[in-house]
Amino acid sequence: MKAMKAIRIIGILAICMGMMSCQDEEKTNVSTVEPGTYAADIIINPENGSTNYSRGINAENGIFTSEYQQKYIYLHRINENGTETLESVQIDLENDCENSNKCFNIQVTKSEDGKTFTINAGGQSITLNANEKIYFSTIPNQTWEATKSNTNSSPIEGTPTIFEQPKNAEGVLAREILKSAPYTGDNLIELMMGDTQYIDVTRHCTGFKIHILFTNSNVTEDQPHVITSEEWHQILDQGEKEINPEDFEIKIYFGPNFCSWYDVLNNTSEGYGYYASHNQTYTVFEEVDQTYNNIDYQGYGYNTELTLLSPLYTGMSADDFRIYVCIRYNGNEYYYQVAPKGLTMNTNTIHHLILAYDVHDLLPIVNGTGGTYSSESRAGSTYQKIDLKPFKIICE
Repeated sequence: MKAMKAIRIIGILAICMGMMSCQDEEKTNVSTVEPGTYAADIIINPENGSTNYSRGINAENGIFTSEYQQKYIYLHRINENGTETLESVQIDLENDCENSNKCFNIQVTKSEDGKTFTINAGGQSITLNANEKIYFSTIPNQTWEATKSNTNSSPIEGTPTIFEQPKNAEGVLAREILKSAPYTGDNLIELMMGDTQYIDVTRHCTGFKIHILFTNSNVTEDQPHVITSEEWHQILDQGEKEINPEDFEIKIYFGPNFCSWYDVLNNTSEGYGYYASHNQTYTVFEEVDQTYNNIDYQGYGYNTELTLLSPLYTGMSADDFRIYVCIRYNGNEYYYQVAPKGLTMNTNTIHHLILAYDVHDLLPIVNGTGGTYSSESRAGSTYQKIDLKPFKIICE
């Protein structure tokens, strides 16, 4: 479908003659849109992400783009008291649009008395009065809700809410939340009849990617932090017993700056909690290779599999953010927490964090001498607390 400029299919022009007046006595809210039927191809135009991304992480994977990734968009109706009362209309999108973006066809009919607007899109029809509005978003409901985990095997004190990272049919984590401005019927027709038929949609979620690695810190600042297999074994092996990266298992919890419920129409959020890697299951150490300021950081630990996308809980600041790192070795569970300094918490930004540790920090775990059961962990927790501090924290 080639995007086309709006056309007016039917129009009625009222001509005022003689002593008759076309003006409303109050001279307010006078519409310049004539009654009739209008049609246009609308192009979806998402905002670009923050340019303050990741401090050197690959830009291709480190910033939101203006590409609209979903195959559909939802049209929502807002009644006069500012709430939604009807189900949204799912509109399938076409790819054959200008600028290689996605678009859809819409038809709007303004009644002869100007009191109603009938919108046809997505194979459905809805009718608005002059005081009602519509908007477009990527979710079918007015509200977005996180999926709460039924289990909590974390060392976090108290009973924190843990959210799952659900995958859709394509194996991708939660999609971006994008929303347009509200439009009256007249506003929508004016957009359709303008020079460009673009609906701008703003982003209402943030992204997170976290990388944790144990490597060689004993180098000068401008040299790569890289550890070879020989160096790893030289430091960690216990006599004739080899200690391999895959002997360690890891999982992380991060939050509690993520909301459990988000109202996309009113941009409000409630509840807060943590997300967990791999739905709270351990994964073995893997190779981690990241670059910051042209310096390589290569070691073994944890890589974010996919970027977490979630709306933020606005009642907390970046100072509240914590990362809980859990390591399991030889059947024992250990944990430590990190409070990154200088981290921002911005919507429309993908936040990258790299936490680099010296491989010697694993020796107390290997020797079984480093952990203590702490009152700071949850009651009945099997985790031992260890005191690990990264030699480098890289965050946005």
